Amino acid sequence: LEKNQQKADAELLILATEIEKLRAERSQRFHNYGKSARVGSTVINVPADYPTLQLAVNNSQPGGKIFIKGTLSEPANVIVDVPELTIQGQGSSPTINGNMLLITATGVTVQNLKVNMATVISGTTKAKLMNSTISAKNNTGAIGVLMVINSSNNEIKNCTIDGAYAGGSYEYGLFTDNLSNKNKVENSIAKNTFGPLGISASSAFRIDGADNSITNCTALNFSRGFSSFGSACINNQFKGCVANNSINDSGFVFILPTQSNLNLENCTASGSVNGFFILGGSSTVSKCTANTNQRLGALIINTSVLIEKSTFNNNGGLGIYLFGVNNNVIAKNKAVNNSICDFNQTNCTGNTITDNTFGTSCTGL
Repeated sequence: LEKNQQKADAELLILATEIEKLRAERSQRFHNYGKSARVGSTVINVPADYPTLQLAVNNSQPGGKIFIKGTLSEPANVIVDVPELTIQGQGSSPTINGNMLLITATGVTVQNLKVNMATVISGTTKAKLMNSTISAKNNTGAIGVLMVINSSNNEIKNCTIDGAYAGGSYEYGLFTDNLSNKNKVENSIAKNTFGPLGISASSAFRIDGADNSITNCTALNFSRGFSSFGSACINNQFKGCVANNSINDSGFVFILPTQSNLNLENCTASGSVNGFFILGGSSTVSKCTANTNQRLGALIINTSVLIEKSTFNNNGGLGIYLFGVNNNVIAKNKAVNNSICDFNQTNCTGNTITDNTFGTSCTGL
């Protein structure tokens, strides 16, 4: 895990360097970004007024709107660095094809579009991606199809994030780095994420940083469904999320710091190797379901955890397995018909296990 994380961090650093290079090039070409100083239009239609999105951005006003009809082919990376700009598709299947869409200005909205470009929200706030499909036709150097880097208070809603490209798949569908906080992701799907780093790193949703909220999202065709890694993962919430049918890894994977306060509520993991894997930190698993996984419904290691009102049935190994979990509460859960046993705890002391429905319990593996 550490080696894979180091490789992912190295690739992220390369991308960050490329982004800074693009910023520098833009700053040399365009100096006037103030609302009163910038010369441009408040409403632009593409391709009627300009043939490409980049030219439209270059000639737009802060707070303006760009409407896109038909299919655009962008010859280079597109940088959206005009504040409060709305980019909106109109008509039948409005589409942008290209390499990378880079959003660096505050308050940018992209909606009702098919974006065939790896998309990066970098160093900004209050960006919105709404009612859109984000994909890419080739590997652009980004490790995720949609990446949020050093950016907070952004919103992604009603989007489909497709990691597949010709000849391969991206490592992540949605990736938020450890400097990205208070982002909201709602009613979105991330799929086809089997990246070049292999099954031990790839995720449909990789959510690092703090105070991020992931609600009613679905992972499809993935190595891992939802994951978080590292010391910055604090107070993240996953509610109503679904990760089913991974043949390579687990639906939910979290490796957390002591102060993490991870909250999983009404989440479902089925048909994968394991349902929930949590290592370290402090977590709550409430009203969740992990049925018919190959091995374990829930594997909880060295964690302060509350597991309540959840169901772990018909898994190929154990329903709930606790290791090094002490002085915690396991209450009102159901675990039956798991192949080896329904509940097991090893190297655990002082746990309160009450009002559960367990078919069989093991003393060890």
